[in-house]
Amino acid sequence: PPAMPSKTGEDLSAATASLKDEKRSDKEGASKAIHQVEETERKELEELMASFCQKNEYVEANSLYRTLSLKLRQLDEKNMKAMVRSQEKVHKLADSLENVSEQLTEVNQWIGHYDRQLSSMQKYVSEINTENAALKVETANRLRLASTAIEIIKILDIPPSIEKALHMKVEAMNTEEGLKQAILASEHLLRALTHEFPDSIKEIRAIRDQKQKMHQFKAIFGKTTMLFFRHQFALRPKRQKVIGNDGNVRVLHREELSHRNIIARLTTMYPLMNWLFVTDSSDIVQQIRSFYKKAMLEQYKRDIDLFFQHARFWVKQEKKSTAFLDLPAIKRSQKSKKRLTAVLKSLKTKSSIYKVAAFALKASVQAISKERRFCIKFLHVSKTEANEIVATVFADLSTALTQLINEVYEASPFYLISVLVHSQVHLNNASSQCSHIGFLMNQVQVQAKQLFNKYLDEALAGMKEKN
Repeated sequence: PPAMPSKTGEDLSAATASLKDEKRSDKEGASKAIHQVEETERKELEELMASFCQKNEYVEANSLYRTLSLKLRQLDEKNMKAMVRSQEKVHKLADSLENVSEQLTEVNQWIGHYDRQLSSMQKYVSEINTENAALKVETANRLRLASTAIEIIKILDIPPSIEKALHMKVEAMNTEEGLKQAILASEHLLRALTHEFPDSIKEIRAIRDQKQKMHQFKAIFGKTTMLFFRHQFALRPKRQKVIGNDGNVRVLHREELSHRNIIARLTTMYPLMNWLFVTDSSDIVQQIRSFYKKAMLEQYKRDIDLFFQHARFWVKQEKKSTAFLDLPAIKRSQKSKKRLTAVLKSLKTKSSIYKVAAFALKASVQAISKERRFCIKFLHVSKTEANEIVATVFADLSTALTQLINEVYEASPFYLISVLVHSQVHLNNASSQCSHIGFLMNQVQVQAKQLFNKYLDEALAGMKEKN
């Protein structure tokens, strides 16, 4: 950079002000000197003329001329001296101005240099800010990458306890603790198999190898889970006896035909079944559905037979009657309608067979509905497939209801009216999508109508013979 001027800005301002004062004082001094000379000349001329006029003397022109010439020369000398002094002041002022101009030039050079330095510094600061912004983005990307890496490690890493659970045997899975560990392992494996990795890291060899390992775990664990469900479906709840410990007939509840305990036990295993379905283990899922249908067919066959045998113990023995409408008196009122369609919640006292039949119809409809809902949720089947399953597992229900309706007819043909009423109620309430309930209720109605028509035909034939 250029050398810094010897005087600072304040000194330069002071020097400039001093020069201006000197210039102003020189101008004033020169003006005063000229004015004094002129004034002196005027006064001397006035005195000369006054002296000439007062003496009233005639002076020769040459004498006057000489006197005036002398005075003029003297005045010229004074004027020249004053001008010389003024010229010196002007030169001095010019030198000072030239010095100040040089100093101003140096100051301008110094300012220009530091302007360039400031511009360079601003450019450098701008570059630093740009680099800082890029660094922030890079830092954020690194943190995001680290977070993604940690997440991927958590997803793909298999802790020893999980790996042990994935290789456990069916016997271990059948325990409460084993089932809990199996569910945790299935959830961990499900996250690893269904997680969507970014396209940029899908082809990384380590990730591909680990996912391949996960699929190996899936195959092993899926087969074990299939065998586990096969064993669970084969389990049979303890068969309840008709006669209780006190020697009396045990109370029969409608829910006993619904497999409430079996459904509750299998519901705790739903995460494993859901894991098989979500991981697209279609072959295994299909085999499990087959195991379930086969096992439940045997289970319901036993339970339907037991349920209807138990219900017959609560039938009140009555003489066969053909009196018209041995049912309770029916009046056209809402209260009597409710009485006619009322169904016992349990059998704990001897009742007429038409009440036991209504009880059995209600229990059958409830069991089919619950089984259908359970199949849709647990086995992940459509409503149509669920209808097919319940039609298979409740195959023996049709025979049991047919036999019961025959017994109702033997007690009293007019009891069939109650059967027709209750079957029509269930038929109206049945969902159009639950075809098996509609099928059974239609079958019951057809049978009841045929038996009642048979009774009417026999009655008419008897009346003709008497006549």
